[in-house]
Amino acid sequence: MMMTFFAMVASSALLAVQSNGPWAGGGRAPALRAPAPPRLPAKGTSLVVVGQGGSDSAATYSDGESDPPVISVLGSALSPSGVAIDARGTVYATSNGAVAEFAKGHTNPTKTLTNGLALAYAVAVNSKRTLFVLDLVYGIVEFPAGASKPSVTISAPELEVDAAETFDVNDNLYVATPDGHVYVIAAGTRKVKNLGLNDLFRPSGIAFDSTGLLYVSNAAGVYVYRLGKRDPIRIILTSTSSPGQLAFDANGLMYVVMPNQYYVAIYLPGADQPWGSITQGMNFPVSITIGGS
Repeated sequence: MMMTFFAMVASSALLAVQSNGPWAGGGRAPALRAPAPPRLPAKGTSLVVVGQGGSDSAATYSDGESDPPVISVLGSALSPSGVAIDARGTVYATSNGAVAEFAKGHTNPTKTLTNGLALAYAVAVNSKRTLFVLDLVYGIVEFPAGASKPSVTISAPELEVDAAETFDVNDNLYVATPDGHVYVIAAGTRKVKNLGLNDLFRPSGIAFDSTGLLYVSNAAGVYVYRLGKRDPIRIILTSTSSPGQLAFDANGLMYVVMPNQYYVAIYLPGADQPWGSITQGMNFPVSITIGGS
């Protein structure tokens, strides 16, 4: 079959580029360069803790790598609907209505918080290492760093549900509730404010990235909001299975728990598709936190 005129021209141009030979108009063709590979994250700068509903425990992993092995397993009789880690590497996990505390390096609880709690469901720690426990009976219960008794209890019926918590860089507490709302409690106050975000249906996870954007797990995707705006600016479709809790590491990677599919999806900053995952040691993952060192 004879080559068409246009095919011959295209073939000649390609050969010129490949050989870096002269163009018809003089000079030399620019050399082709392969696209730069994506910048991969640094490994092992933080600890990833995943609450395992199927084994009543929490598993720890290194961050910044795909499908890392289990480092350690914390506890054996937890009900880890919520997990948190502070700057010193202390892990907190809900445990049969209370909160189990694991000092750094320990796999058995070093303390159990019961005072002021009835049905602890979620936990979050601010920059001062103050622990905020979302209790299904009493509301938001605050424990100062190292304390065994709460200092403040914020009674708020709208928050006494199976919700998720997170902090922004200013230690304001945000709570996503399954009835489709996100509330904020400003640092140092007891006032609960509804942000009035649109398009939420049974949110189950909430976190901020390093730029201050708010991410909320919602139905079949993660919805991204800019504070002060009610409508999502971006939607990351995760899968046909509803995503659960989520967290960000120091590299900007987003970790999304996929409870019904027994893994954690990992997204590079700005990506719409997973870069990696955590599958080892997964036994119905239900909660996640990243931090410590």
